[in-house]
Amino acid sequence: MGSETVAVEHFVDAFLANNWEGLRLQLADEVAFRALLPPRVSEVDDADAAIALMSSWFDNDEKVTQIETTDTEPMSVKQRASYRFRTHVESSGKSYRVDNTPF
Repeated sequence: MGSETVAVEHFVDAFLANNWEGLRLQLADEVAFRALLPPRVSEVDDADAAIALMSSWFDNDEKVTQIETTDTEPMSVKQRASYRFRTHVESSGKSYRVDNTPF
């Protein structure tokens, strides 16, 4: 198993568990993060803001239920990851798909 696969697995495991501290450890301080959340695109340019944004999406009623795709691209000593995931809101019974687009 390559180091890229291991890095993605750690990211996905932390994300699915809503483990924001563990997820923060996976991000470079100057991470650029963009997410398409209809009807808007949200963009931040540091890891703490990315974690704050991601954790604000989920409360006790909404959970990530599935990571649909994860792609990685090496960048010098860093790695770019993109992913798509589904969430479910228990109170409304609705599910949503969220796309992360690296830039």
